[in-house]
Amino acid sequence: MNYRQYRTLEYIEPSLEQAWLEHRKPQLISILKWAAFAAIIVSVLASARDFFLQWDGWLHPLAFRWLIIIPLVCTPAILTNTTRGIQRVHDIMFVFIGGVWLALMLIFRFSPALDPVLKVNTALLFVPVQAIVIALFPMGLRRIILLAMIGIAMFALVIINVPMALLHRMMSFHAVIGTSIVLIIASGLLEYQSRANWLTTRMLNEEQYKSRKLLLSILPDNIADRLIAGESPIADHVDEAIVLFADIVGFTAMSTKFPPEVIVRRLNIIFSEFDDLAKQHGFTKIKTIGDAYMAVSGLPWSMPGDQISAAVRFGQDILDTIHHHEGVAIRVGIHAGPAVAGVIGKDKFIYDIWGETVNLASRMESTGEPGRIQVSSFIEQMSDPSIQFTKRSSVAIKGMGTRDTYWVCDTTTHST
Repeated sequence: MNYRQYRTLEYIEPSLEQAWLEHRKPQLISILKWAAFAAIIVSVLASARDFFLQWDGWLHPLAFRWLIIIPLVCTPAILTNTTRGIQRVHDIMFVFIGGVWLALMLIFRFSPALDPVLKVNTALLFVPVQAIVIALFPMGLRRIILLAMIGIAMFALVIINVPMALLHRMMSFHAVIGTSIVLIIASGLLEYQSRANWLTTRMLNEEQYKSRKLLLSILPDNIADRLIAGESPIADHVDEAIVLFADIVGFTAMSTKFPPEVIVRRLNIIFSEFDDLAKQHGFTKIKTIGDAYMAVSGLPWSMPGDQISAAVRFGQDILDTIHHHEGVAIRVGIHAGPAVAGVIGKDKFIYDIWGETVNLASRMESTGEPGRIQVSSFIEQMSDPSIQFTKRSSVAIKGMGTRDTYWVCDTTTHST
């Protein structure tokens, strides 16, 4: 369980131990504040009762409540509102409980008005009180042991001068010691189990975070969340998917001239720049196919607005980016229309999109020319009027017949 030693149950890693303490602090602070609130209410009610009855010696318990008990109970609650107090909340809890217990024992020890039998019976309340402390006040095993030793010492101080048979005195003392040992063992087991449960939960959350982070690196955020939620199969109909393909011209020949690490590094730089542009224009990267890049907009989570015009400007920015890479040219093709999208694969998930729209966008790229953006007639008709196009002669598209296509003019402004 990554513990340092059984007598402290602390974690080996300091950061892990600190995280555990931070996890426990809200519970301790809540207990301190509720204890202060309850003590004030009880003291007010008891003081009001004593004031109206005014029995002999009623001022002594009144002074004891407001000069000793209330300060002991309220001071820790006040201290936890400070930064330093929160950092030392476990020590404050220990001082608070030990102080209250010590005050009670001293008042019973030195109060001559109390019956000796009442003193012993009250002192024996140490056992259930200690059990409650262990159950409700998680202070750590070492503090619990020290608190038990203080309680045993106070109990001995109370009964030492009480006139009672030696046998009864010894039996009471041994009962308290034995019960304290049992409670300390129980405290250790509770602490161990609490730490084990917390650590297991923490490790599970970390693994879930890593899994989600891994999914987000290969899938869109929306799809990753649906997959984690258990949705299967994931399939979407997209009424108007805007599909962009960009392909590096002559990359195959280029790859034979340079070492693999140079090729991969250069391709990674280029496609990483495309990723940034895709986010800027509201597109979702679908995949890279060798030296080709595919991105889509119009998906359920895409940004609202004129995404067709954004696609054209995205393509223009791709051309501008490629100009900074010497010896590299690129073709861009764009088309929009209905499509089907979903997650495929069993071991290696991928969010893909299919349909005639995707095929035609791919053909717009493959039949295009280096350094130019070729679009379908639908893109030309639906784009912002500020974007200028030049009609190209009809192009024969494999499996689709002859289609009218358009070039995006180089003079078009790229503003979004």
